[in-house]
Amino acid sequence: MKRIVGVLLAVLVSTTAVAQQGTAELRGKVMDQQSAVLPGVTVVVRHQESGLFRDAVTAADGSFLMSGMTPGVYEVSAELTGFKKYSQRDVRLEVGRTTPVELKLEVG
Repeated sequence: MKRIVGVLLAVLVSTTAVAQQGTAELRGKVMDQQSAVLPGVTVVVRHQESGLFRDAVTAADGSFLMSGMTPGVYEVSAELTGFKKYSQRDVRLEVGRTTPVELKLEVG
């Protein structure tokens, strides 16, 4: 019985490790031009080659985190009522790395 539990535990640990390999993270903060944080901003990250995308909404401190991302080149856009849409292309996400981005929205 102990042997079966040990084997199952080893399989579970190795499966989790494989699932985490090959991914990247994007961590960011959204602010206005006076560097005040902006909560509630919709951030969309679109893979430039495949067109696949993910979205998030910034927290009270203006931050967001997207983990488990496929490595590649992305376009990051952000929108909030009362501000101009922000867009930045060619953001490169690399395996095993957290890429930081700082987005500044203009009033408009």
